[in-house]
Amino acid sequence: DDHVVVAGDWTGSVTWDPANVSACDVRFDLPVSGLVVDPGSARDWEGLEGTTSADDKESIRENMRSDDQLDMQDHPRITYRSTRCVAGSGGKTNVTGTMTIHGVSHELTVPMTIRAEGGSFNASGEFTATHADFGMDPYSKAFGAVKNDEQLKFVIDVSG
Repeated sequence: DDHVVVAGDWTGSVTWDPANVSACDVRFDLPVSGLVVDPGSARDWEGLEGTTSADDKESIRENMRSDDQLDMQDHPRITYRSTRCVAGSGGKTNVTGTMTIHGVSHELTVPMTIRAEGGSFNASGEFTATHADFGMDPYSKAFGAVKNDEQLKFVIDVSG
């Protein structure tokens, strides 16, 4: 089954000047302990059917935190630090940076839609990565009868 994992308790900052896109700076830190499985109507947001029982959510959460997955004990935080921003096509900004998960850093570029009007700010985008990008194998048990896909989808939607 597919699941939606939402990051809670995260902190971050964005420096944005629409007149000088290259001066942008994006940073975030999120605790692995703040990852929540299928909260509220998150499954609906992603077009997933069905519900996940409380027991299954707890099992998935514990599996995510385990030594062979996110290894929360030794790597309690997921971080991102941008290294450059350039104007892209279709009004998007390509934000390149380094994401660190499970103690492994991986450079990636995310096409973002960024809007800053008055005192409000919104940034949204999505990207894919693989477990291997971060030195992990997809979760598997029961000889592969239950397993994660290699590819992970990340969706970003922040406002401030």
